[in-house]
Amino acid sequence: MSDKYDFFRAYISSFLHGKPNAEAILQSLADESIKLHELSVAVTDQLTISTASDIYLDKRLAEVGITRPSELGMDDLSFRQMGIQLNASKQVIESIHTILATFYGDETVRASATSGQPEPYFLEDGDILQFVLESEEVHTVTFLAENFDNIQQASAKEVADLITRYIRGRGLQGYAQEYADVDTGLKYVRIFGSAKGPYGLVQILGGQGQTEMEFPTIRATNLPVNDTVWEITRTVGSTHRFRWVSGSKPLLEKIFIEDKALIYGNQFLTVGIYGTFDVKNVRPAQASVAVDAGWFEIDIEGFSALKSSIPDQNPPPNSPGNVYSFTITQAQFADLKFFLARKNTAYGQQRYALAWEPEANLLHIYMPASTKVVRRDLVGSAHLHLLYKSDTLNGSYGHPTDPDQMIQILSDRSFRFRQSGYDASGTGGTVTYGITTKDIEYAFRENGYANVITIDPHGLTPQPPDAFGRVFTTQIAVISVANVPQDDQVNTFLGPYVLDPAAPYTLTSEYVTTREQVLAGENRNSLFVQGALIEQSGQLLFDLNLDTQEGPVPFWANQVSAIAPPVNITSISQSGTNVTVIVAGSHGAIIGSQINISGTLNFNGTYAVTTVPSSSVYTFTKTPSNVLFEATGVSTLVITGTASTLILDPSYQFKFTHDTGSNVSLISDNKAYEPVPNGLDYGAYVTGTADGRIFAEQLMREITALGINLEITIIFPVDTGLGNAGGSDDANNPPTSEKIYVWGS
Repeated sequence: MSDKYDFFRAYISSFLHGKPNAEAILQSLADESIKLHELSVAVTDQLTISTASDIYLDKRLAEVGITRPSELGMDDLSFRQMGIQLNASKQVIESIHTILATFYGDETVRASATSGQPEPYFLEDGDILQFVLESEEVHTVTFLAENFDNIQQASAKEVADLITRYIRGRGLQGYAQEYADVDTGLKYVRIFGSAKGPYGLVQILGGQGQTEMEFPTIRATNLPVNDTVWEITRTVGSTHRFRWVSGSKPLLEKIFIEDKALIYGNQFLTVGIYGTFDVKNVRPAQASVAVDAGWFEIDIEGFSALKSSIPDQNPPPNSPGNVYSFTITQAQFADLKFFLARKNTAYGQQRYALAWEPEANLLHIYMPASTKVVRRDLVGSAHLHLLYKSDTLNGSYGHPTDPDQMIQILSDRSFRFRQSGYDASGTGGTVTYGITTKDIEYAFRENGYANVITIDPHGLTPQPPDAFGRVFTTQIAVISVANVPQDDQVNTFLGPYVLDPAAPYTLTSEYVTTREQVLAGENRNSLFVQGALIEQSGQLLFDLNLDTQEGPVPFWANQVSAIAPPVNITSISQSGTNVTVIVAGSHGAIIGSQINISGTLNFNGTYAVTTVPSSSVYTFTKTPSNVLFEATGVSTLVITGTASTLILDPSYQFKFTHDTGSNVSLISDNKAYEPVPNGLDYGAYVTGTADGRIFAEQLMREITALGINLEITIIFPVDTGLGNAGGSDDANNPPTSEKIYVWGS
């Protein structure tokens, strides 16, 4: 019963309560009253800019002189936010930055800093992160266990949400967000400044959180084996010197005065040195150990554990009551890191949209060539080019003890390890460890890691999972990738290609492969697949980029399965060496799959599928040659890797038939792809997408007061090609664009 029903019922005689006709009349009155109330609320919503939608939002903003361009695909949310801020703003430069943020994204008008390491983050209760936003005030975010599901496996979203709550709780307009790299699917933390425009600033100052997240710029002092022995002495006042005395030679030449030292190793904590410190002086390491062979100095206020020593001389021996030095062996890279506390500004980013006021009554505006808001009804073309650097993927990798250098096992057919160099990929080749050699299917290097996928299980011996759940091996492997494509300096561009304007969704890198046939016109409750997606609900595309592509198809969950479901054999016959199997259902096999046969007289065993005439028929070969027939048995697909079951929305009716082995891709957003803000995926410029930029120019000119001149500069990539997201130091071999994404929204 509704509140309206109870309201009307209170005004009639209790004698009529419960009478069918009276109750029906009351319910009818209540229903109509509710409809009138909802209608009045809906009408009221269309009277204000903050709640109006569609044509009513256009009318409300038109009343204050702001119109939505009909030729752009600008949604209500973007148009409303821009309109509200323009209508409220009294300063021209603030209004211009509002327009630029609408068309190009907050990432182009606000300063930001992105972590160098992806989630998860191994934090401890009470760890901190210190940073500055615009002003000189130092902000300290404290990470407490109660803020995380598992603080030692903190997600980027959890960290970003906590930082945002801290910033907004102090009345500032900055924020943090989870940032997903479209190339790798890895998730990072990105912190935005409070101010729009060239005056915005984000500067990370230190804390244990910086050790884990590594905001720019971490100095490259990581060694193959981090076992440097430091002798710590106090020289003058609170200045303390860390001198290399044995072990691996530190890369002190990569450190500069005013860098910051992150000292958070337990062995340093035992002597009372723990925190982030400014580097006051540094001397690069020489060829061999000596009193002046290599050291750095930091200022440790209030630390009185050491007696003062004379610089550039060996300290006197420690004696009772007099401690002149500590000798500390560094256990791993994380114990002692160095970084430049870079001042991140909006104009220091690869892609920015900003306005400067170089002199009175003059505004100079810089705008990228392509906006975030793009026409969806215009087919354009794009020149695409994929660049591979010429350095190799080959070498010997792994370490028996150093966790920073160990090979990490990702699955039974894939593993990764640290490897510096440009991003690259290749196919074929071998992995060798001990007397074992395995063939490589594919290998690629991104963000300082090489990833190798083998054709068959690699057989590396796993160690127990660490605190993050990661699995490493102590084995050392020799990698030899056969085919690493080189850059084509003659045919530098591939294309043009046609942009698909009817793709209102954003794909992720996650996909699975069907192990059952899906029939056109079918409604399915579940689907058996090889691989696994995220555990929560989402949307899927079937047969990506094929004529039978369809979706989005809603799914509710993804349940990991241990084995494939068995199916009964209707008939199994051998003619010569060829065996044909017909099953009562879907066998789930593709060519090359392993099938286990049981419950027969002559065919029990595991075989490799040679042909798949249909989802219920497959063949394999068996020797010796024979002529046999049976009508019983069980066929089970042997899954390599992870198998799972997708729980689909049963209301969805499939429009096409999708055979076994079809690609099923996960959609992250049911909207068009929005390019990443750092500009790395702007290698493809789509023709016909200047409409958004042209309208933004017109809008800025309209809101600019009389007497103020606008100088607008359109920023195009400054290299041969269209990307420069990697660069080249060779003037005779300039860089070319290396990303291959076509985007629109």
